[in-house]
Formats: sequence, C-alpha cells, structure tokens
Amino acid sequence: MDLITNVSHDLKTPLTSIITYIRLLEKEGKLQGKAEEYLQVLSEKSLQLKRLTEDLLDAARITSGSEKAEPERLNFAEMVLQANGEFARALEEKNLELISHLEREEMYARIDGQKTWRILSNLYGNVCKYSLPGTRVYADLTEERGMLCFCLKNISRDPLNLPAEELMERFVQGDSSRSGGGNGLGLAIASDLARLQGGELRLAISGDLFTAELRLPGETSRAEMDGRKEKCRIE
Repeated sequence: MDLITNVSHDLKTPLTSIITYIRLLEKEGKLQGKAEEYLQVLSEKSLQLKRLTEDLLDAARITSGSEKAEPERLNFAEMVLQANGEFARALEEKNLELISHLEREEMYARIDGQKTWRILSNLYGNVCKYSLPGTRVYADLTEERGMLCFCLKNISRDPLNLPAEELMERFVQGDSSRSGGGNGLGLAIASDLARLQGGELRLAISGDLFTAELRLPGETSRAEMDGRKEKCRIE
C-alpha cells in the first residue's frame, strides 16, 4: 500500500503537468496536419494514464482495508434516474436506446453516495464503450427480500471470450478489443465497493448478452440486521 501510494503520487505530479501543457497547446490552435493528430493521441493517452494511476491507488486502498464506507440514507432510485440522465447523451451518440424501469421512484438504502455513484458510472460507462450500436440497453431497479437489485443489460459489440466471474479479476478485460480503452480494474473496484457497503456485484454472460446486477441492502433489511445485532447483544 505504501509503495503504490508513493509511486502514484510521484506519477501524478508530472502527469498533471503533461495534461496541463497539452491543454495549452490545444488552446493555441496553430498545429496542422499530423501534429494536430499527434496532440490528440497525447491527450487521450495522458488521460488514460491518469485514470490508471487513480484506479491503482483505489484498488490498493480497498485491498489494504484502509478504505471505509460512510453510509447515509439515500434514495437509490433517484441515483439511477440521475445516471440515466447523465449518460443519455453518450448513449445517444452510440445509437443506443435506453429502456429503464424502476419499481418505485423512492427506494431508500443506507449507502455511501460517492462510492455507489462510482459503481454506477463504471457500469454505464462500460455500456457506452462496449455495446453494439443500434441495440437497446435495459436498466431495471427492483426490491427482492429487502435487497435493492439494479440490473443493467446490453448487447456486446465484440465476442465475450471468457467466463463472467473472470471479469471481476484485476487487470482482466473481456476481449482483446478492450485493451485500448480500459485497464481491467473498473469492474474489480466496483465489486469491492459493493462489498464494502454490504452489497454485491454479479455479472452474467449469455451469448452476446452482458448483464451486471448490483445488489445493495435496502433500508428495511439494514434496519432488521441492526435489530438482530442489538437483540444478540442484549441476550
């Protein structure tokens, strides 16, 4: 953990400078031909390296046990609606039709808002990156036995050539075509963040259909669990 923290910090400082100077060159607007193309590649790769550095630090923090959840009473259904809106334009640009169904507009849970939003951002981001254009994406939220179950389904653009459970392993990517866009840490971190809040992230692959199911303890199940713990202490 100390090693990764120090290395990540040492990487961030020059990387921030690189990104800043790239932005300054873009504002100049005097580059032509291949030079402009090279600058675009530099911009994309520097941001990719920035995300990798941040993901490495997060993965190390979670694995070491130093990452803690700060749960509060939040309307998870509202977060899903917000994610639908935030990613509407990106989905439209990929010619993807989002079909969303929420059992109720108010479905509360005691969760860490920042960590839960990161999970949702990762799942929606993957849908935008890897879905087959011209297909539908389904986002459903239901409640089952006190658990809030958010299910996101999409048709994969490329073949998924490994079992679903392996996608949860760090640095594993679904297919060779993904090597240019991600680092294989996103789903692993999302899974860890779900467990940190007493939930679970499940993946399923059926042909080209990819399903991600996020299960989080609803407010009722959390209250019942706390009540059982209190009863045990009294007894």
